[in-house]
Amino acid sequence: MKAVKVIVLVLSLSLMFPLAVMADDTLDAIEQGLAFYKKGKFSKAIGELEFALAQLRQKKGEAIEAILPDAPEGWVINKNNSGSSGGGGMFGGGVSVSRAYRQQSGRGQATIEIMSDSPLMQGMAAMLQNPMFAQGQKGTKLIRFQGEKALLTSQRDDRAELQMLINNKMLFKVSVQKVKDAAEVAKQFGKLVDLDKLAAFAK
Repeated sequence: MKAVKVIVLVLSLSLMFPLAVMADDTLDAIEQGLAFYKKGKFSKAIGELEFALAQLRQKKGEAIEAILPDAPEGWVINKNNSGSSGGGGMFGGGVSVSRAYRQQSGRGQATIEIMSDSPLMQGMAAMLQNPMFAQGQKGTKLIRFQGEKALLTSQRDDRAELQMLINNKMLFKVSVQKVKDAAEVAKQFGKLVDLDKLAAFAK
């Protein structure tokens, strides 16, 4: 059963990328995994296909990272705290991408984070669908951002966090700290991201 689930995951992720842009080792692993599966060698099939899944998640992370915006005026990218990863345990085997920014003439910091293909999405979806949750969290309110439901948390003027789900499969989060009117700055950073392009990775 696990082998079948892995095959389904591999095929669904592989459909996101043309064969021409997939690395040879990824294609080889998929083909080898299917060959082992047909022969009933399920453990070997799982090993090959999980390798292919890791490669596909890495490629997906790199593609999402390319969508993230350059630094707006007055800010620079903090490359030491930016990047992507696929298959991390804390994300339930999903894809995590982030880009950090720092203020040039101040101490302000901002981070755009995107998490995809993680079981954690279900819990976040429940929060957004239940307005009572926002009412029960200090400094958190349910808002409309770019036409979608989002959670905006701002317990202090210099710290805020904006969170929303894209197609119930991808978590989009903007965190801002050490800057005045942090909630508004978080929204401004959020508007820099092309959510339509992100949504293409959440279908």
